[in-house]
Amino acid sequence: MNGKKSFIAYVDWGDTFDALPDEQAGQLIKHLFAYVNDKNPVTDDILINAVFTNIKLQLKRDLKKWESTSSQRSEIGRLGGIKSGEARQSKAKQTKQLVKSRSKTKQNEHDTVTVNDTVNDNRRRKTFVIPVIEEVKTYFTDNGYTEDAGVKAFNYYNIADWYDSKGNKILNWKQKMQAVWFKDENKINKSEPKIKISYTTIPDNVR
Repeated sequence: MNGKKSFIAYVDWGDTFDALPDEQAGQLIKHLFAYVNDKNPVTDDILINAVFTNIKLQLKRDLKKWESTSSQRSEIGRLGGIKSGEARQSKAKQTKQLVKSRSKTKQNEHDTVTVNDTVNDNRRRKTFVIPVIEEVKTYFTDNGYTEDAGVKAFNYYNIADWYDSKGNKILNWKQKMQAVWFKDENKINKSEPKIKISYTTIPDNVR
């Protein structure tokens, strides 16, 4: 059991020790510790040999499990070291490319043409900020539409992570609401359908 600093002792072994006379129980304990310390103990006591056989088999099973686990951990550590080394190399390569790219950008700044600020603003990438449900509800009611319609619209896009039905990322949620959800049926003061009442003339002979 080289390399191990401990071993597992099982509760049910207590019954075995209790069944032995104190002298033989003491000898069994000494025999057990001699075995786990690789001293290859030998005894002429038939009873101790018989009892220790089951204990020894369990210790061997535990040793195999420990060796397997130790081997797996060693392999994981080795692979982790390889990946760590690869990650460091990759990071160093990226840093080198970044420095080179910045140097090139600095060189090209001398040839950069000044562009009108308004044009630059129009070309800036739009950033989409996901609204909360209260914003959507308020936006609907402020524009004359029901809160329920706002809730339905919010849930529809929120579940889809704010992509529309065509799979395109929504960049302006207010425009999307106006285009898709601002409908007559969603208005707060929509007119109720009129109920037509028809009158039937009862013939004189039926009265």
